[in-house]
Amino acid sequence: MSGHISDRDFASYLDIFNSMIAFVQAPRFVDLFKSRHSQAGSAIQKRGRNFEYAIRLEYLRNLNEHYEKWIGSYKQSKLLIIDGDAMDFVGRV
Repeated sequence: MSGHISDRDFASYLDIFNSMIAFVQAPRFVDLFKSRHSQAGSAIQKRGRNFEYAIRLEYLRNLNEHYEKWIGSYKQSKLLIIDGDAMDFVGRV
């Protein structure tokens, strides 16, 4: 794994997660707003929040890849996947 967390730390967090999940009931459903990383980057720029300016497109791309991998194997509850690219959350605020 590359980026903001070492492989060792990621493995530790994953071990903790897997230990906790044995004691927590899965939600009845999970909703996921999917958006291309370029679309998400445009929305971030449009919002104009200072604390979001440091978010890079590469980070969003990597995050999308991880969500796709995770959601593809998720079987604990029903999924509601919404096309976030088809919605203008920033313009409607």
